[in-house]
Amino acid sequence: EMTGSDHSDKEFRETRNLYVSMMSLYELADKLFGATYVAFMRAQDLSIAQISNLFSIQQILQAVFDYPTGTISDKIGRKKITGYGFIVWGTGILLYAFAVNFWTFLPAMVFMALGLALISGAPSAWLVDQMIRHGIYEERNQILPKLQAGVRFFAIAASLASYFLVGVNQRLPIITAGCISIGAGIVALLFGQDNYGRVKGNNIFRMLQLQAKSFIKEEKLLLLSLRTIVCHVPFVAFVLFWQIYATEVIHIETKYLAFFLLVFMVLLMLGNYAVSIFTRKISNLGTSIAGIIISILGFVLLFVLPSFPGFVMGAGLIEFGFGVEQSATSTWMCDCIESETRSAYSSIFSTIQSVAGFIIMNLLGVLTEWNGVNAAWCVAAVAMGVDIVILVIFSRKYRNRV
Repeated sequence: EMTGSDHSDKEFRETRNLYVSMMSLYELADKLFGATYVAFMRAQDLSIAQISNLFSIQQILQAVFDYPTGTISDKIGRKKITGYGFIVWGTGILLYAFAVNFWTFLPAMVFMALGLALISGAPSAWLVDQMIRHGIYEERNQILPKLQAGVRFFAIAASLASYFLVGVNQRLPIITAGCISIGAGIVALLFGQDNYGRVKGNNIFRMLQLQAKSFIKEEKLLLLSLRTIVCHVPFVAFVLFWQIYATEVIHIETKYLAFFLLVFMVLLMLGNYAVSIFTRKISNLGTSIAGIIISILGFVLLFVLPSFPGFVMGAGLIEFGFGVEQSATSTWMCDCIESETRSAYSSIFSTIQSVAGFIIMNLLGVLTEWNGVNAAWCVAAVAMGVDIVILVIFSRKYRNRV
């Protein structure tokens, strides 16, 4: 005879397996694409400014698409919207693989922006609400970091695959990534049960207005929005420029970038996993701050030691720190947002981040074109210092909530 608790565990096991399958395929696609995508654009003779422009256009489009998609996923079903997102994003990656100049990369960016907007927030909102439904939300501090670490494992596999695929042809990892993403979309649409937010009425634009008003009224959400902008700066700086720094400053061959991505992914995964250990000793929010401090040390190393060992140690610390910060933050942020608006508010945060990303990418692109990549590392370290100040203020004001 199965008890209610056993039945709930069995049902959640199905949810967990589906989440890990979907997000692992997504990670696989993301990292196959991510191993060489900036170097690939450089190989098509795009300037640093053009590359920054294209990614900033993707960010602003994501902001436009992102805002309504959270509410739409609360209404239509979070898992279903995730599936559509994977398919659209995969289509964008396939277009990217065959682009040869600024104007052929542009439509790829549009598809990728729409796909990522559909995906953002929906899978995690779906998972958290399934945890609540199955009565295991209390165990989230142990469950979420381990699931994230499990998903990261596939990012490591992707980095290895990317090394061999780039050896055959520079476009091959990108084409493979597009196909895997479309496959992830099909898995998301075919399996598992969906969940929905509490969305009243049918006029989506009216609902968006109401949600924006209630969002703006909450001071803690505005403080978190500012934090979302600031902590995006180091992430953008590292993602945009590590490949250029590796190939043009340290003179590493493009085909070896996949190995560095592999090491980064292992460190990111260890950072995710370390959270379940750190949070036994310090708060989730304190763990986020610890992650930021580790990343600052990494940026300082890249700046003061422009050499192969400096790059390996600096980039390694940055990735480990990112892993700690992201995993810890995703856990305490759950407590700051109500269940019924989880997707919608996550999308508002993504929109704010995307609009900021548009400005940040263009400014970093110009700054780096003029002053070299080290300028980006300086800006990143300063932004992370500001981020710590914001988190300390947040913790003092809302300590009992986190």
